[in-house]
Amino acid sequence: MKKIIASILTLSAITLMAETPPLELWQELCVYFSPSGDLGPHDISEFARFHNASSEQMTEALERIVRDGLTDLEEKKKKEAGEANAYKGLRSTRLMGAISALRDFHGTNTVALLQECILTDDGNTGVGGMYSYVDIAGTNAIPFIRDAIGQGRVNERSRQLFYSNVQMQLDRAKREAKGDDIEKYSTIALALAQVEPRPDNVRTLDGMLSANVEGYADSPDRANILARINQLKSPPQLQQPAE
Repeated sequence: MKKIIASILTLSAITLMAETPPLELWQELCVYFSPSGDLGPHDISEFARFHNASSEQMTEALERIVRDGLTDLEEKKKKEAGEANAYKGLRSTRLMGAISALRDFHGTNTVALLQECILTDDGNTGVGGMYSYVDIAGTNAIPFIRDAIGQGRVNERSRQLFYSNVQMQLDRAKREAKGDDIEKYSTIALALAQVEPRPDNVRTLDGMLSANVEGYADSPDRANILARINQLKSPPQLQQPAE
């Protein structure tokens, strides 16, 4: 009897394995990016080697997760509060992990996808898009980010988080005497200070430039930024109609 039961269980297991297809790469990545995943985002290259995945395959799988995540963000607006809160756990972790990993695996469509991330209403997604875009494109990312901020298309939380990251990168570059990084992040900070709509955020950018860029404190660039801060603090008065 025991042998019969064992045979049945073995047969059932074989049947189940036969009927259960292996997970696709993007599904494996969803597990990898889950809060309970065994590996952290810093091991993404090891993940690719373990699964014998090419750069192109990794890029395609990561971009699929990001596209699905952006769709979820749109759907979240229509859901009840409880379901929206559930999004902040598993799905949000997947999305942020995939956006970050696109720094290491990216293709011809990646920049457009990151630009879409930057323009979302979700602060974490927006700043994640800016982080990865700058890592991939360097100062070539400035025109899009500058125009998006100047047009009021990037939410404030994304902007503030990004400015904090720029300051951290500038501080590190100065401490480690990395001239190229100082130039990169100071160029970004100055460009964004010229379009940022909130005077306190402009002052933050001005402060990091003053602290880390030699010669900025007495430069025409700073004079223009200070004038802009004053202008933003004192909006023009409405002209009174003539009597």
